[in-house]
Amino acid sequence: MIHLAIHLAGEAEIVGPIHYWWMYPIERWLYFFKSLIGNRACPECSIAEGYIANECMTLCSRYLHRINTKFNRPEGNYDGGLATSNEDLSIFYLPGKNLGAKVSCELEANELEQAHIYILKNCDKVIPYLQEFAQNHIDTVQNSDQEFIEWFKDMVAQLHKTDNSRLIENLFSLSRGPTKYSTYSNCYILNGHKFHIEDLDQMLRTKNCGVVVVGENDKDSENVYYCGIFTDVIELQFISNRRVILFRCT
Repeated sequence: MIHLAIHLAGEAEIVGPIHYWWMYPIERWLYFFKSLIGNRACPECSIAEGYIANECMTLCSRYLHRINTKFNRPEGNYDGGLATSNEDLSIFYLPGKNLGAKVSCELEANELEQAHIYILKNCDKVIPYLQEFAQNHIDTVQNSDQEFIEWFKDMVAQLHKTDNSRLIENLFSLSRGPTKYSTYSNCYILNGHKFHIEDLDQMLRTKNCGVVVVGENDKDSENVYYCGIFTDVIELQFISNRRVILFRCT
């Protein structure tokens, strides 16, 4: 084993790149041929018939656009995609899919407030309101989050009286904050990955409970990566049947 690295380099120099002489794809292909054998007395004929049938099905499936085939079916961890328009708040229509049973719960008042201000600060349509509030309330340092929530609620309520567009309706639901009735789940599919909570992940071999959030450092304005393990998938309910998914991390 000590000279293995030297021998591998010598083989690569003699025969070239590994994908030209690697036997693993050939062995996988032979394994597929072996699965086509139905009559052990005539293995060659069984392989030929199975291969022709597989080629015919592959050719036909390329023209069956309205039927779910291996060429057009979604991936196993497909999250549904982002379905929104220019007048929608993307935070209400983010891709993702819950797996498993949902458990109803009630969040504390401070948890709802923290979740609400986090959602507001990470919504693109709310950023202009945040900038306007910062310009008009320069001297406000303490309890600025609570004051912004109340200011934003009053501002959107005034706009809602004269404008009934879909964007204002979504902002009105967002400004009112989440209800105290929420749901928990153990698994969530997002961006082609399946995430498990920490309690469920301990019983699995594949670990998918780690998350990374990119933040900004106030000192030098460089991105800072915050790593953690998420413990709950919380689905917050807003008025007009709108929802937002949050990951609770430790």
